[in-house]
Parts: sequence; C-alpha cells; structure tokens
Amino acid sequence: MLDLGTCRCRDYANRAREVPDCLVLTAKDREPFRWLPPSCAYRLLHEGEPLPAWHPLITGRSESVVEAGISVRGKAVSETGTDEWQTLTPLPPLRRQAP
Repeated sequence: MLDLGTCRCRDYANRAREVPDCLVLTAKDREPFRWLPPSCAYRLLHEGEPLPAWHPLITGRSESVVEAGISVRGKAVSETGTDEWQTLTPLPPLRRQAP
C-alpha cells in the first residue's frame, strides 16, 4: 500500500481492511512500544521523549522527512511487477514481543 512517489499509504483509511495484517496503532494503546523503531513517534511519545525536529507532527509538513534525508523516497521498490517477488518465501506475520 506504500505509494512510492509520496511515501504514504495509498489508502490509509482502509489499510486494515485491504491488508489484514496491517498494524493499526493509536497513541492510546497500552502495550509498550519498545518493539517499534527508536525513531517512531508512538514509541518516543510513550517513553516521554521529544520528537525530532524533522517530524511532521512538529513541522506540520510531511515533506520535512524527505528534506531531512530519512525518507525511503527513491530507495524503496514495489513488489508489484517484480518477477523475483513470486519466488521469495513470504515472511511470517509480525508478532509483537512481550515486554
């Protein structure tokens, strides 16, 4: 569902219906977010840490991630149209680790 041009979900509102194993997180989740990347806003806020200056919640602009040089724009590839994709062994569903 990643739009490689915008680096955003193509259908954010319906992502869980379109991709059943898509994780839908909210800031109100009580489960610790330690399994998320250290730069993840959910994890940082849960741990009482500040968001980085480039974060869209701080800048108000999604392009700030690209400007900071940490976006996957131009680095990620789509699995659609890739012949090799069909020969790969699928990864097991993501499992959350206990704290």
